[in-house]
Amino acid sequence: MSQMTRFLNHAISIGAIVVFSLLFAGRAEAHVYWTNNADTTIGRANLDGTGVNQSFVSGGTNPCGVAVDGAHVYWGNIGSGAIGRANLDGSGIDQSFIVGAVGPCGVAVDGAHVYWADANGATIGRANLDGSEVNARFIDGANTPCGIAVDGAHVYWGSTSQETIGRARLDGSEASEGFITEAGAPCGVAVDGAHVYWPNRVNGTIGRANLDGTDVNESFIGGATSPCGIAVDGGHLYWSNISAGTIGRANLDGTGVNQGFIGGATAPCGVAVDADPVSGTGNPSARPVVTTTPPPSPPVDTAAQVPTLGQIKVTPHHGRLVARVPVICPTSEAGGCRTTLTLTTAKRLRRGKVRAAPMLGSKQVNLRPGQRSTVSISLARGAAAFARRGTLATRVRITSFDAAGNSATRSVARRLRIPRL
Repeated sequence: MSQMTRFLNHAISIGAIVVFSLLFAGRAEAHVYWTNNADTTIGRANLDGTGVNQSFVSGGTNPCGVAVDGAHVYWGNIGSGAIGRANLDGSGIDQSFIVGAVGPCGVAVDGAHVYWADANGATIGRANLDGSEVNARFIDGANTPCGIAVDGAHVYWGSTSQETIGRARLDGSEASEGFITEAGAPCGVAVDGAHVYWPNRVNGTIGRANLDGTDVNESFIGGATSPCGIAVDGGHLYWSNISAGTIGRANLDGTGVNQGFIGGATAPCGVAVDADPVSGTGNPSARPVVTTTPPPSPPVDTAAQVPTLGQIKVTPHHGRLVARVPVICPTSEAGGCRTTLTLTTAKRLRRGKVRAAPMLGSKQVNLRPGQRSTVSISLARGAAAFARRGTLATRVRITSFDAAGNSATRSVARRLRIPRL
């Protein structure tokens, strides 16, 4: 599966997301944070699910993935290609704290750096905590990375198209796209002292494995609805359900599942938590689950429609190949289509020990009901090398959100005629 909300499904290309959360046992106040990807805001609530504020931070552009440390909250603006930051009280908002990304969906932070998964750029980025020394290609060659986490030894990310969890050392070396191969279009990853966790968006489950990648349980927690983004603290797992507009929560052993722990979000993709709720306490599973009542009237619109594609033509432009993709939003899609088109090779190719389908290019477009538009997607340099006898077998992934936050995805095969540059 490809990129998400705006990549994931925005890019899905969908980011994660996620999100590494530092544990601050001494904090008197602690919160859960999430990104409202189909809106412009970052939401926040108390750890018990009360005090919900869906507009804790506003002004983002399809925010995707969120992280928090002892001083700031960070998020990816997939629509503008920037990392945003604000103080923990919501003040000091800087929507372009770090620039230079393409489609960041997933943010993580440790004591020295901010990391992000660039779903559209196929890279893992890194910068200093103050936003300096930006390296947009800190780890190169990732396939539609969506969601990121970091611990004391490694960086982890989800790959929606390869359906794997990737891992590399903190210095970016020894990158492995297939660290865990049994995932279902994961957009988000979290890690604690014993396990790696990820949301399987296509399966509606939360997966778990040991830190060394063994003992994979693809269905550790079930019943989610397009989960995108995951976080962990000392007592619980948290994840965001895109389709339901909720934040889910469960105990670390997988019990006490509450898919509607916090309600009222708008296509949430990315979640973070900033404290350990069980410091000094005994059994975390004995803690009560508090549910925030979801909006009283569910939206009438419960399904998104996928735009249709016309005939794709590839033309040279300033030394690059550009795919011109006609796309039409269905007239019956009342709120229009927020659509991401992602082109990959139809066949997986070997990269070292990993077989992967290289991403050729991606582009997001917003369409009115019934609108037809031709989307120009600059293909990756060297894309022509994949062609055989002047044609290139590709797969186009169409991911789309409607105004109600519903998502839909379709993948189609196309053979493209590749002209000479």
